[in-house]
Amino acid sequence: MTNKLRNIILEGKIAFYDWAQQIWPSTFSSKYVRNYQKRYFNQTQTSVKYSFLAHAEENQDFSALHTDIKLMAYYLPQFHSFPENDAWWGKGFTEWTNTRPAKPRCPGHYQPREPHVDIGYYDLSDVQVMAKQAALAKQHGIYGFCMYYYWFSGKKLMEKPLDNLMKHPEIDFPFCLCWANENWSRRWDGSESEVLIAQKYSPQDPLLFVQDIFPYLQDKRYIRVNGKPIIIVYNIQHIPNPVQTFEVWRQYCREHSLGEIEIWGVRSFLKYYQQTFNGLVDREVEFPPHCVAPGETLEAFMCQKDRWINYQSIVDAVTSAKHPLPRANHPIIRAAMLGWDNTARHKNNRADVYNNFSLLSYYKWLRYLVDYTRKNLKKEERFLFVNAWNEWAEGTYLEPDRKYGYANINVTSRAIYDLPFEPQVPAQAVIIACLESLGDIIACEPVIKAVQEKYPNRPVYWAVSAQYAEVLQAHPRLAGILSFYTVEQWQEFKQSLPSSVQVVDLHVYKRHYSLGNGGAFFNQNRKDITEANYYNCGNSLLDVFSKVAGLPSNNEASHFYIAPFAKKPAFLPKKYIAVHVAASNEARNWDIKKWKELLLVLDKHNIKVVELGQKPFLTDLPNCIDCTSLSFIHDTAAVLAGAELFIGIDSSLAHLANALNVPGGILLGKYYSFTRYMPYSGNYQKGINSQILYAKNDRPAFAITVAEVLAAVSKILQVK
Repeated sequence: MTNKLRNIILEGKIAFYDWAQQIWPSTFSSKYVRNYQKRYFNQTQTSVKYSFLAHAEENQDFSALHTDIKLMAYYLPQFHSFPENDAWWGKGFTEWTNTRPAKPRCPGHYQPREPHVDIGYYDLSDVQVMAKQAALAKQHGIYGFCMYYYWFSGKKLMEKPLDNLMKHPEIDFPFCLCWANENWSRRWDGSESEVLIAQKYSPQDPLLFVQDIFPYLQDKRYIRVNGKPIIIVYNIQHIPNPVQTFEVWRQYCREHSLGEIEIWGVRSFLKYYQQTFNGLVDREVEFPPHCVAPGETLEAFMCQKDRWINYQSIVDAVTSAKHPLPRANHPIIRAAMLGWDNTARHKNNRADVYNNFSLLSYYKWLRYLVDYTRKNLKKEERFLFVNAWNEWAEGTYLEPDRKYGYANINVTSRAIYDLPFEPQVPAQAVIIACLESLGDIIACEPVIKAVQEKYPNRPVYWAVSAQYAEVLQAHPRLAGILSFYTVEQWQEFKQSLPSSVQVVDLHVYKRHYSLGNGGAFFNQNRKDITEANYYNCGNSLLDVFSKVAGLPSNNEASHFYIAPFAKKPAFLPKKYIAVHVAASNEARNWDIKKWKELLLVLDKHNIKVVELGQKPFLTDLPNCIDCTSLSFIHDTAAVLAGAELFIGIDSSLAHLANALNVPGGILLGKYYSFTRYMPYSGNYQKGINSQILYAKNDRPAFAITVAEVLAAVSKILQVK
């Protein structure tokens, strides 16, 4: 291989897969090709900076709207037990068996994925579950379910939900079948070579298959295009004689008065991006994350045993004009996915995680596909797919989850109904704008009351960074939460508002934020309060931000409302102290060695300690319990609310403890140019059941001694 050709490949001027197919058409899948790809395209990293940007929303009803887009959702029926799974994986195995014990692979990793209390860990053997799913889907404009059909030479698996649907025609919701024609193996636990049940493709199979599915094709709810029922095949390349197989299907349907059918092929196991099923199918349908863009466009690396792929890179590749669809002599139905993450299925082997997911990127992807579909397909044929309705173990689902509620399906509906990403607000709305950070948002909660007093009888909303939207989701006084993913998105939204909407902007002039690609907020209210002096301009963060917004001075206690479905781990002791060791900014931190010395002293007094935060530092100590990396802020709040005392550095969790009225000992010191500053209002400011420990001689917090902290702990607990 010449250096010139190698450089062409590495520069991405042609896709690796295209090149390999041209050079080795007969040995494309050879070990040499795979090793070459691994050598030149995979990178290895020792750590992952995980990002998953979404926001919480309540259920919204879109049923009064209309769209020409026929949005289909891939549907997995493996949420009920059946004998074969009991034998292969253990009694009572369902998809939930995989998702419940899932663990984060790195700090902040969004695992486990838990269903919303409205749906719970449902059982699809109960027909009422499917009835509720159909009602929710219809409410959000989902056209139908594409249900996986597991058929192995006459042997069916997971057929009960489909059979229940057939027995209950009152569940008036369209569906079609996708033959999941793969071998079943133990790939989930790393034993891919052990086949549990195989596709045999006997000479009788084509006829037996079409005879078996024929009753479904006849059902009035079965999805048709131009009057023709559609049969979707997941892996066409796995079928030895697809032309002959499909002709048997077509002929049988003609002979039995069903007429013509359409056969669609899933673009799932293609050898290279430009490959098509010309001459085999009537249409192709995409199946992200597989083969929706050339392989070299995706940013990926290996970390430990997992492969991490940049979600944004796949969105950019799909929506750019640089990578047109393959040239096929039939239509290609487009598809999008949410934040694919199959770590729940791969506890012992390699998982694929699409990092840097954001709901805004997903919305833009879906909007692009809506436009494409309208431009390229006739009205009757405007199908569009999303992966998936309920792939919980692969992290991509429209159903509501415990952390983000109905945001996935609401955003999907806004995309297909041509609505903006942000929910609409009434003309008389008042919007409090404090997008970040977490501690600032918690500290500024009393602004809601102040705004309601200033603007009585007007609905109050809060504009916030998507990653912090869950903080306010249980607040009873807010009419809604507006989530933003970039500074530009917020600025464009603000400019689009009618003059009747009042914006209460809490952002300090020229203060830089990390939202999206970063940026500064140019709040014109108080240019004299800046990033360089804001801690010196009031008695607390709340007081400073109130002044910035033109509100009266305010030092009221903040309050955090814990969501009713928050969970405190069952393994916690009855009494414990909560600690937070490290902030995102190291200038605020206390020495880890001192923390460990402190905990060893507490251990002598049989005091249990629960560590909170993004990652653990103290769990090697006998009296420390790890509650770091909880994926839901309300779960963290539930743990913190149960503590006898909170000890921590100046951080968002200190603000949370204050808002929960938990006694606290807070370690503060010089922070940049600020000395003896006061971030807190309420009890922590007044010293009620709390003590602010300032480092002596205006030194940083790390200069505080263990003895000083122990004295403060003793004093607070005695007072309490």
